[in-house]
This record gives sequence, C-alpha cells and structure tokens, in this order.
Amino acid sequence: MTVPAADTRRMLREIGALLGLPAILLGAIGYLTWPWTLPPFKAPSEDAFYDIATGVWDWISDSSCVANPQAIRFSSDRSRMIITMRMPWTDTTGQQRRVAVYDLSTRSKSHVRGAIRGEGRRTASGEPVVWDLILQSPNSITWHRTDWAEGASTAPLHRCPEGTDSLIPPLSPLERSAFGPDAI
Repeated sequence: MTVPAADTRRMLREIGALLGLPAILLGAIGYLTWPWTLPPFKAPSEDAFYDIATGVWDWISDSSCVANPQAIRFSSDRSRMIITMRMPWTDTTGQQRRVAVYDLSTRSKSHVRGAIRGEGRRTASGEPVVWDLILQSPNSITWHRTDWAEGASTAPLHRCPEGTDSLIPPLSPLERSAFGPDAI
C-alpha cells in the first residue's frame, strides 16, 4: 500500500515543525547571548590591565563620546578606581555627583572588582552592590554586578578618541573633599 503524497507532505511538515522550532529557538538564544558569552580580553599582565582601563570611555550608543564620557583612573597604589563623569547623576541619597570612588578587592588581567564608596543600592540579600569592570578588548569594557548571573553584563562602553578628556570638567574642591585627600 502506498502512502498518498498529501499524507507524506503533512508528515514531513509536522516533523520539520517538531525539530525546527527548537533549532530556531536555540539559534536565536545563541545569537542574542553571543557577545556576553565571549571570554574577556586578558591584558598581558595585571599592571597592563590598569594602563588599558585608564582613559575616557562612553556607552557604545554614543559613538561621538560627547553626551556623558567618563574618565577612569586608578590610585597610585591601585587600591581604588576613580570614575569622573562629564554630567552629574543623582545617587540613592538624592545628592548630585560626578565622581565615584571604588574600593577594589579583586584584580586580574581581565577585570577589577570594587564597591562604590557610599553605595546605597542593595542586592536581593541586602548586601551593597559590587561591580566588576571587565575588559572585552583594549577598546571595549563592560560592567557586571556580582549578584547578576555569570556572563550577564551591561552594554559595552568604548574608548573615546584622544582629547575627549577635555569634555570632562576638572574636579571642584568640594568634589575632591567629598572623598578625603587619600581617595583621589
């Protein structure tokens, strides 16, 4: 007995739908998560990490680096990371700030981990939020909160062109004094 062509086509469509849908979903998930699952860039040494991470950065969505570039630098003993923004933000206490000082706890060739002084945000377990600055390349970084899933991160930031640091006003005496003389 032969199977009618219509039944064969219907059976093949059903098999294709059954097998094709998972394949399409896996492909879409892979495509959407691919940039975040790449291993981080590793600097040649921990010292080189600081040289690479020091500079002016902005979110990749601002390709001209004028909206709100941020300068990243490190204390001479490399125990602190200082970020100065062009534009102030309002912190959790309602204060306007342009400077964030991170006390660093972990360092490697690909990232540093630090807690922001005066951080008011909390994790679900009630601990202060802690951040990892991760090198994706010599010209790209991302941020990862330690209470996020492994591999989860912010959108990337890119290195701004030379001279962009002139867009970031120097620290005022009040900004310098807010963190004490040893912080900045």
